[in-house]
Amino acid sequence: MFRLFAALGLALIVAACQSDGPRDSGGTPISIDKVSDKGLADALIWLPAPIIRDSILYKLELRNNEHPIETVFTGTGGGYYNAQILRGFYSLFSKETVRQIYDEDEFVDWAKQNDATNGDLSGRVKFGSSYSNNGGWYAEFDEAEFSCILGRVGAGFGPRASAGAGHGLPFNVIIRVRYCGDEEDVQAVRDFLILPKQVKDREAFRQYVAELRDD
Repeated sequence: MFRLFAALGLALIVAACQSDGPRDSGGTPISIDKVSDKGLADALIWLPAPIIRDSILYKLELRNNEHPIETVFTGTGGGYYNAQILRGFYSLFSKETVRQIYDEDEFVDWAKQNDATNGDLSGRVKFGSSYSNNGGWYAEFDEAEFSCILGRVGAGFGPRASAGAGHGLPFNVIIRVRYCGDEEDVQAVRDFLILPKQVKDREAFRQYVAELRDD
């Protein structure tokens, strides 16, 4: 069963470039094969407007030649979005991963270990439960002149998500975000973390991205 990476967020991409490669939480090497540097319009998850507008790089890779990992870096405050997506009807993150996503100490440790923020995480918020299709933790804080949000959440997409609602079905998507901007933009990112969605209408998403990038 798949496990959560020990090094997350920005560290995930850095690790992929190191000689010994990334490893899972048990120390087992993980193969991450680069597909290509694609454009934002090819994103698999419907990203919020602030992340699209402020993006400086979108990358799509495959874990073990099968499961997408997409990452966006944004130009303000060291921001990033990272998502691990498991493909296949029987591909789900383990119950231990779900436990970690909902555990408060795990969230705080993740933030500290990845040097994701120097901000105050005392305002952290948990939502969802082990019987929800979406849930996890986020924290909002101020850094310099910006409002910021940091979050790590799980989501269930696809046919098993709706079938498993209320039955403790594990996630097949793990999302990590750090974003800094104005309060309205932070709210948009928070709304995205609480209820992420797949891109199902590719043309509509392409138009959405084009309009935001043309502003």
